[in-house]
Amino acid sequence: MPIFRIRSEFHYFCHVPKCAGASVEHYLRARFGSLAFVNSKFYRREDSFRWTKTSPQHVDAEAIALLFPKDWIKSSFAVVRHPISRLRSAFDYQRTGEKTISEDMDINLWIQQWADSCQTEPYQFDHHLRPACDLIVANSTIFRMEDNLDDIVAHLDKLEGKTAGSRQIPHENKRRSETGQAPVKTPLTPDSLDLIAALYAEDFKKFGYDCQEPVRAHPVSPGTPKKLPFLTRFLGR
Repeated sequence: MPIFRIRSEFHYFCHVPKCAGASVEHYLRARFGSLAFVNSKFYRREDSFRWTKTSPQHVDAEAIALLFPKDWIKSSFAVVRHPISRLRSAFDYQRTGEKTISEDMDINLWIQQWADSCQTEPYQFDHHLRPACDLIVANSTIFRMEDNLDDIVAHLDKLEGKTAGSRQIPHENKRRSETGQAPVKTPLTPDSLDLIAALYAEDFKKFGYDCQEPVRAHPVSPGTPKKLPFLTRFLGR
């Protein structure tokens, strides 16, 4: 999970995979300089030579709590996404980008396999399927990918105490597959939706999403406005 510095203070970006993390990292680098706890070459090493089970930028909140004293990190923030949209993005990335699964794999079977193995193999796919709540440290400021990511810029202005850097966060890693294919949109079965609802129950609840296939991935939370104030807090783990 990338750590950046503003003057003498350290701040933490909780990088939830498939939630615009590369875009935010690029912006943080351009504005504040080098990032710590990031290794883009992690998977170039053979398994036996890796120092941990996931890349450092995708480490879980429990590990962070063990590695860093609370008073070392001044603040933290994260970007989240509708769990179904995130799952579909991860599926396409693993299928046609990383090629960890065959191109003819059915997404419903893949979700079932993940559900069967996630309790005993939580680190697989470099945490691309791990619930966001497992990756975000307590009291982080939360932004939703479906809302305006440029709100993060205003948040960083507040942390820095001045207006600086670009006023927009450019979209990195926006891609079709390496073969030029559009992402697979096989319909999710009722069983898959039930599994997703169970596996990501905390994400749906905390971040205000409805467990339905999103039309435009906009979050819906019954009884609340469609768009929450951009500085929402991730409270209580």
